[in-house]
Amino acid sequence: FGCEMRRGAVLGWCLCAFSLLFADGVSINLPVLTVRGDKGRLNRVPFRYERTDSNEALRISISDDTPSGSRETIRSSVWSAVMAAAMIKNDPLKGVRVSIDFSGDVDGPSAGGVICLATLLAMEGRTIPGDFAMTGTILPDGSIGLVGGVANKIRGAASKGVKRICIPAFERYEEQSNGDDLDLFRIGEELNVVVVPVRNIGEAYRIVTGMSLASDCHVDEVETLSLDKRLDRLLTEYCERILRFDCGTNGPQHAIGISKSESEFLNEAYEKTGVEYFRDKRAVFSDAVSK
Repeated sequence: FGCEMRRGAVLGWCLCAFSLLFADGVSINLPVLTVRGDKGRLNRVPFRYERTDSNEALRISISDDTPSGSRETIRSSVWSAVMAAAMIKNDPLKGVRVSIDFSGDVDGPSAGGVICLATLLAMEGRTIPGDFAMTGTILPDGSIGLVGGVANKIRGAASKGVKRICIPAFERYEEQSNGDDLDLFRIGEELNVVVVPVRNIGEAYRIVTGMSLASDCHVDEVETLSLDKRLDRLLTEYCERILRFDCGTNGPQHAIGISKSESEFLNEAYEKTGVEYFRDKRAVFSDAVSK
């Protein structure tokens, strides 16, 4: 019996090694920009993308070298970034494994844009150039959201040899603690760094590759995340009721018609998936919010 177990273990190891050997993999040193106090830093974070012929659902591994390590916001940002790439490329990422190795205590959503960009490039067998960096959150439609500490991040990137840095559009000026507005373009000029404002991930992709990126595709998130069908139905209904939301005297829970059991199921499902879930109703939702 012991001999059979050893044979099984050896066979399992060989099969694992064989699958990794023939996996379509790309390794990237992610240029993640952070700020500690008033000092910006450029951290090279190991990022690995692997694809096999397996039909398994997307898996994302986030590892740390400290007990506290990466926290909830940045972990959610990693998932959001990879999901945004999947929707842009209309690819459910079957058989894909993404791994990111963080060092120290890290948090915040500002690396979402560069993680999404790295995923898009890795899907094509490309990497991120060593003289490039980026800061900005990633939204479900591929838009790049605003972040703070950009001036210090530019300084930190320049100290590590970066010559091009993408920042969120409409963020040319950054208010300082004394109330003055700092021109981020001028900071870049002084440090010999080209500062490029980008509205969406497609523009950042063009800066790196010189090519356009189709961004009007959409993949079914349920297929990618393997969410329960009941969860899919409840979240769709929940979203539709929010769009018709009218807070009555009995409170919002009663007004949107979600029962206590359904609400508990949604909360439990959210904790298990660890990610935001979005149906393809972005335009409708944006119109509702703008009104």
